[in-house]
Amino acid sequence: MLGQDERKRLYLEDFTSRIIVDLTNAVYTKGLFTVNCVVLVEGEVVDDVFHVQSMGFPPPETKEASLDVLGGIDPLGVELSAQQREQIQSVEANDHHATFIVLSDVHLDDPNVMSKLDELFQGLESVQPTLFILMGNFTSASIGGGAGSSSLQDLREYLEELGDLIVKYPGIVDNSRFVLVPGPNDPGSSRAFPRHPLPDLCTRELIRKVPSVTCSTNPCRIRYYTRDIVIFRDDLQQKMQRHAILPPMSSENEGAAEEEDGEAALSVSQTHISKHLVKTLIDQAHLCPLPLIANPINWDFDASMQLFPVPDVLILGDSTEQYQLGYSSVGVFHPSPFHVDFSFVFYRPSTNTTEFSRVE
Repeated sequence: MLGQDERKRLYLEDFTSRIIVDLTNAVYTKGLFTVNCVVLVEGEVVDDVFHVQSMGFPPPETKEASLDVLGGIDPLGVELSAQQREQIQSVEANDHHATFIVLSDVHLDDPNVMSKLDELFQGLESVQPTLFILMGNFTSASIGGGAGSSSLQDLREYLEELGDLIVKYPGIVDNSRFVLVPGPNDPGSSRAFPRHPLPDLCTRELIRKVPSVTCSTNPCRIRYYTRDIVIFRDDLQQKMQRHAILPPMSSENEGAAEEEDGEAALSVSQTHISKHLVKTLIDQAHLCPLPLIANPINWDFDASMQLFPVPDVLILGDSTEQYQLGYSSVGVFHPSPFHVDFSFVFYRPSTNTTEFSRVE
């Protein structure tokens, strides 16, 4: 594992010892290398310093391989017989109408957002999606953050207004479920991950009006038939870039673009950062391989941050532009902030496909 001492020197450590490393001449793979990452390295030791020649992440493990290692133990604690699993797979294959609608950064204090939500629900009432996933932040200003910030009472009122909006469409109320995932600026008992659900004080009236609402932790996991879905809301790409100890490796195309136009190359490289991020998360089998000073984690619940076994789908809510990627056996997508351009994602579990859309 990569570490850094009080003198800002990088080192490698395992359960028994540590050694200072020199990455000056290191050739490395794609990914965002940060302190706390597990790495595979080759090099030589000279004067008690490990001079790294090549460095990369451990190869990812498929979900099937991980489940074989676990010997049939279900990580979510749902015990099924082989016959039950076959029955579920049969039903899943024929459930062609199941649809998830995914939105991130739904600022309920923004009148434009509420208006677009109204249009969205109106357009989808005949479809009656199986599930709406709404990720925070749910207000444009942080809760209790000083001058200009929102209060818990404000959030309660905004969520109550959301409930009033949903009940206008009985087809959605009767046939759809809602999951609310808190964002970085939403209220909680602490800033450490995993984050607690939105406070009951704020959601009580919403749930009374729309009983199908579930307020989840961040991150949260959903199992739909046999498909495992992990949802995580954090401004993760920016954090990982800020704490990377090496610049992301550029592709050959990016290098050529850089020679022609440095400004254009910068734009191109930013579009590839998401690929580095996704590779890092899957290879590390962890949602946040950062030092605690950058992202505090409650170690008693660190298992909730781990991607072992890897999910079928990883939904990331971030502050960046939308993207859809596949890496190893995992499909990853980010819908982009709803309050910016009113974009959202259709996800169909039966075919494992995503479709980006927008409320015009």
